[in-house]
Amino acid sequence: MSRINWLHLSDWHQGGKDFDRKVVRDALIADIEERVSRIDPALDRIDFVVFSGDLAAHGHAAEYETARQELLDPVLGAVGLFPNRLFMVPGNHDLARDYVYEMLPVGLQHPLDSNASIQKWLTDDRLRKRALEPFIDYRKFVTNYTGQPNPDYASVLRFVVDGKKVALLGINSAWMSGRHKEIDRHGNENVSDARYLAVGEPQIHDRLRKIKDADIRIAVLHHPFDWLVNFDRNRVERTLMKGCHFILRGHEHNPQVHITNGTSGDCIVIPSGASYERRIPEEGHANAYNWVSIDLSSGQGTVWLRRWSNSRCEWIEDIDAYPDGKFPLKGLPITMAHEYESPYQEEASGSDLPVAVECNEIPPAAPSKELESGETVSNNSLSQPIWAVDSGKDQYGPWITFEFHGVYQRLRWCPPGKFMMGSPDNEPKRFNHSHPQHEVTLSKGFWLFDTPVTQKLWQAVMGNNPSRFKSPDRPVECVSWGGCQKFLKKINDSIIGLDLVLPSEAQWEYASRAGVETALFDSSIEFIGANNAPHLDPIAWYGGNSGVDFELGNGWDSSSWLEKQYPDKRAGTHPVRRKKPNSWGLYDMLGNVWEWTQDQWRDNYQDAPANGISWEGLSPGTGRVFRGGSWSTNACSVRTTSRRYVEPSQRNNDLGFRCVSNSPPL
Repeated sequence: MSRINWLHLSDWHQGGKDFDRKVVRDALIADIEERVSRIDPALDRIDFVVFSGDLAAHGHAAEYETARQELLDPVLGAVGLFPNRLFMVPGNHDLARDYVYEMLPVGLQHPLDSNASIQKWLTDDRLRKRALEPFIDYRKFVTNYTGQPNPDYASVLRFVVDGKKVALLGINSAWMSGRHKEIDRHGNENVSDARYLAVGEPQIHDRLRKIKDADIRIAVLHHPFDWLVNFDRNRVERTLMKGCHFILRGHEHNPQVHITNGTSGDCIVIPSGASYERRIPEEGHANAYNWVSIDLSSGQGTVWLRRWSNSRCEWIEDIDAYPDGKFPLKGLPITMAHEYESPYQEEASGSDLPVAVECNEIPPAAPSKELESGETVSNNSLSQPIWAVDSGKDQYGPWITFEFHGVYQRLRWCPPGKFMMGSPDNEPKRFNHSHPQHEVTLSKGFWLFDTPVTQKLWQAVMGNNPSRFKSPDRPVECVSWGGCQKFLKKINDSIIGLDLVLPSEAQWEYASRAGVETALFDSSIEFIGANNAPHLDPIAWYGGNSGVDFELGNGWDSSSWLEKQYPDKRAGTHPVRRKKPNSWGLYDMLGNVWEWTQDQWRDNYQDAPANGISWEGLSPGTGRVFRGGSWSTNACSVRTTSRRYVEPSQRNNDLGFRCVSNSPPL
């Protein structure tokens, strides 16, 4: 039986802390935790959580941090999920409204009056970025908390549940919120968004094409369609009804499920009430949320609607909406064809509709190194690998993502090129085993994990966690070279075409340098003390700073370490992505954990391969090379050329790894 279950929340409106909110929240978490006994045993496993807008009250950073502590962390804990299975869209309260009138151009301070004006702002990368500026605090919070790509515009999340492909499309229906104002009978000026908002076709068409292979497609937006301006609603509603099986939304605080007949079959619209409006909501509103469970093999499912009862001080069945608080789903839309075809191909050639642009912001990619005079490598393949669930480009260049049992891992493209491998003679405190410096040519590019393998990915693949410093987003450590090979075999057997391997030494150093020739990827290195190199602080966890903000109880005693940059007494690894990446978007290449490579150890680079392949050929028990330094090493060992070795069976609490895929470029 293939079953998919999700939790749908909306409209939290986090302002300051207040007791009434705490009362409602505590009961909400209890209702979620006890869902199997209170609601239905089918809800034992939850696959993802959707939040359909208005997490904040005013779109300010402090509100999001408070909401994380008071709502999101407890909810995810109650369903047993990591933040990467939380999918969010912005609402009108997630927009910093003061920014609209103080910072945006005049053309964005009033409602848009035509499809052409919508397309103008959404199909130009620069203008679209400007239009989304009021969501900057929302975007930063969601990206950092969940890793969700483009959370304020046409966001896509894909994963597999029981062998079925699931795709979520997040739509920003609030980007034109707050533009229309009306004067009430008391002479007060009030915002009136109804029938003045816009989604815009460029936000949905390319993404719908991208997810059309999914077995179940779910669109999420904050506002009902009747809040859109008519000329936009007519196109957007029709397109989403054709392209998606479910539409989840919030805003109206009224949890009425309904089925709409589209041109390709039924589409089920599931609103959520407010997670919290106030302890006693206004008449016609409700503090409400819902659960959805779908059996994809039988075509049956249920929506359970829950409502806050202030008189009972608990969440109960929403019998005001439906008998027994349940909405039965029969003959589910998953049985429909729903083969999405772009209306752009259906319209006459004289249509005013442009081809929708890629929804990612796409600045120029990181430049490739020259192979020959005047010759550079470009990424000219238009299809992503079969194993990828998402891909795109940003200021660091191309990226691609795969998913394994709910854990997502991003890879970055490292283009072909030449570089000088090893330390030059004049590099301060260089090691002889990083000599002689020699030219290496990598004729093919490769994809490299943007972080070391995390504990949550290792756990998902191997079913255990050998690490000393246990925390899902920290690098896995205490893994041997042989253990890495078992990990690679298991994940490659599970994901066809992924073909992960350990990087060669040359690949690792080439990626760490990211086109520079200095000891660090952003500068030369300067030493003040054995554990004091200020240039390392922004980019790496090493012996001089690895005690900063270290919160685990089993930290290593670092009180005797000499000349530290900071005087902390306990140290260890840190969650990935906390330090600055290099220019190719690779995090933690230096410090945090050493990283295994495929190569066997030689004392120097005499006669090393010039083509970048791994250097092996010795007896099986020969030591394997690891690179980059760690949380426990002193400053001089944390550089692009740093290398050490141990036996392949050795496990250390400062030694992890990252992986390479040799799939072609996008």
